[in-house]
Amino acid sequence: MHVQPRGQRQPPFERYSSFYEKHADCFRADASCAAQRPGARQLSYEIAPVYGRGWTDMHEFGNGIMTGRMHWQLDAPLESVYAEYPDTLNLGLIADGRSIFRLAGREDTVCEPGSIFLRNGNPGVFRNRAPSGVLMTGVSVDIPRELARALHEDGVDLAWIGRRDSHAILRPSQATGTMLRTLPRRMLAVRTGGSTLARLELESLSLELLLKLMAAGPGARLPALRQVSRRWQAALDEALDILHAEWQQPHTIAQLARRAGINECYLKSLFRERTGMGVAAYLRQLRMEHARELLAGQRHSIQQVAALCGYAHAGKFAQAFREVHGAPPSAML
Repeated sequence: MHVQPRGQRQPPFERYSSFYEKHADCFRADASCAAQRPGARQLSYEIAPVYGRGWTDMHEFGNGIMTGRMHWQLDAPLESVYAEYPDTLNLGLIADGRSIFRLAGREDTVCEPGSIFLRNGNPGVFRNRAPSGVLMTGVSVDIPRELARALHEDGVDLAWIGRRDSHAILRPSQATGTMLRTLPRRMLAVRTGGSTLARLELESLSLELLLKLMAAGPGARLPALRQVSRRWQAALDEALDILHAEWQQPHTIAQLARRAGINECYLKSLFRERTGMGVAAYLRQLRMEHARELLAGQRHSIQQVAALCGYAHAGKFAQAFREVHGAPPSAML
């Protein structure tokens, strides 16, 4: 478990970098990608082989906005505990994978692909659990308090971000979530290194993502979830685990409810509350995520990937793929 202790309030860039430095066993600094320029800083880290593979980095731009990126797959679950955050407005978006958050004294909250993680200031001790064997990709944007104040003074509606020192998981519509996830993938594809042009591209994409998140936020917040017993929370977790482990198999609500030990109607209701979509739509999106990874590996044809995802006809598979990813399967080859 990685724990970020409380301490003297630090600026955002120093706060985040100190966390990685304290856990150098997992996050190894990549000196070749470090950059320190007036008003622009960058730090990159690689996941140590004993923990898995992948990378994460952070970029501070001249306007005070900071962008973080992650692209990794762990060999064992990793739990991090954050005791203090910087006083910023943070908007994060998971493109691939699934992360579990818990604020002290509250139930677990699952952040799925397309969900927006919102942190306004320092909400208190926070636990984050990243699963093993799952590709995790995503980006975050930190907005300085001064910029958030300026936006408010300019008439931008920020009521949806909630009170200071709070957090929320926002679930936009499926169409909006799919649209939002295209930008993080473009951001993750930018290889900054020491290139000024690449950093400008990443800054531009970060601002574009911020604008889209600001536009999507007011309509994305869901009402507070009802209080659900640990038994039903565990049953819902079991249903999600089954889908993630057996994404290639056909699943009906009745079969899934029976295996998870929960009533069908209750499963459908709780499932939609947590994920923002029905079981069939969730399984379809899960299959399309695996399809993208299989095609990116360039070891399978489109027809083979379609069959692996349960599609007898490549045409219907291509249609489903385009609806989720915004591009045809051939674009991955």
